[in-house]
Amino acid sequence: MPPGHPPYHVRMDFETFTRRAEEILAGVPPEFLTDVVGVEAHRAEKRHPHLPEVFTLGECGADEVSRMTDPETIRSRIHLYHGSFAALARKDPEFDFEGELKETVLHELRHHLEDRAGILDLLREDAMEDALARWQAGEEMPDDWYRAGEEMEEDVFRVGDDLFVELRLREEDFRELLGTTAELTVLDEPLFAEIPDDLSPDETLSFEGEGLERSGGGGSGELHLIFMLR
Repeated sequence: MPPGHPPYHVRMDFETFTRRAEEILAGVPPEFLTDVVGVEAHRAEKRHPHLPEVFTLGECGADEVSRMTDPETIRSRIHLYHGSFAALARKDPEFDFEGELKETVLHELRHHLEDRAGILDLLREDAMEDALARWQAGEEMPDDWYRAGEEMEEDVFRVGDDLFVELRLREEDFRELLGTTAELTVLDEPLFAEIPDDLSPDETLSFEGEGLERSGGGGSGELHLIFMLR
């Protein structure tokens, strides 16, 4: 960062943040904005109720005034939390304030469109992202929770940018893998997995950067091997 240059997170103050959010929404074709009341920026940060290190950037909610006057029509307001953006920018000097703002506005708009159409895909996707964050934080989860994600191919499930790969093995085959490099093929790509010699079959083996490419850039997710002995 050049001398005297402000940290990235202070380059977009609250007023600029609010203006850009409104401009981004105004740039969406009108046919996609039916019953969208507007966008509202909040100075506060909003944290995940169970994971304090996870920040909520935006939400799409029913507009309270419209709900009282016309409860039969779904009218939405997009809420954006400037404090959450700033918190992430403080943690990451490369945080793209403008890019993340645009992505969040369009993401929340998609929520509105799917709600009006009765489609639950994005709600399900967000729920799985939430479950992934809880699992990564060490919360107790059902053994096969990731199976609610998208099945990319047999025994391979996608949750966010992460892949969960089930390996069904006999116990003796698992023991033969210990201390070796297993050569796998996942989504037609080779994976050379170092298997620790002290690995327990009920442990998940994770490989950073071997998942799917992140939609916003910045590398790839993780790949997790789940050993299922029979």
